[in-house]
Amino acid sequence: MDTINYHYSQGDLLENPQNYSYSAYSAQAFIDAWLSNRKSHLDLLPPAEKLEQRNGESMCPKNTINLLHAICERLQQPQVSIDRREMYWLKRLVKKFEVTKLVYSAYQASAPYRPMDKTSYNDMALYLKLAECFILAYNQGGEMQFLNAFIKIQDSIISQVNSLDHISQTHLAWLIQQEVKVLQVFMTDKGLA
Repeated sequence: MDTINYHYSQGDLLENPQNYSYSAYSAQAFIDAWLSNRKSHLDLLPPAEKLEQRNGESMCPKNTINLLHAICERLQQPQVSIDRREMYWLKRLVKKFEVTKLVYSAYQASAPYRPMDKTSYNDMALYLKLAECFILAYNQGGEMQFLNAFIKIQDSIISQVNSLDHISQTHLAWLIQQEVKVLQVFMTDKGLA
């Protein structure tokens, strides 16, 4: 069986975002390379620990971290379904991330919701929290757009692993565990594992 290198999390993906278009099909070799990449990072990270959830104070895009906390707070309550406004913003953030592969600290409050400052995309807390929102949303509703965006944002976060503080690294380890678990279940369900 051919072996390949999972290169999608290499380099500085905030300054040089990954372009996933026209990726070669590598079947099981790709899955094996992805899994090896994730497990090798887990081996280097501190023990996994999910960050404590703060109260979401606002659904206003002018403060992305507060918006993300509000969405995550709702997603962590499985008995309560996410409301239309929260889902609207989560899907907008998927689209924004898919286009630029960046997460900005603030967006304009009206469509098309452009970044308020095009240089404000280096706060890794935003990427970690958005990744958490994506995996929680996928776990709640099974929508592939959230899983797809989650894997891509994980690549971006992993590309910055050396700039993360210890607490952020423990959260990244938790996110990687969630990613591996969810994708192993998905692959088993699809007969790929």
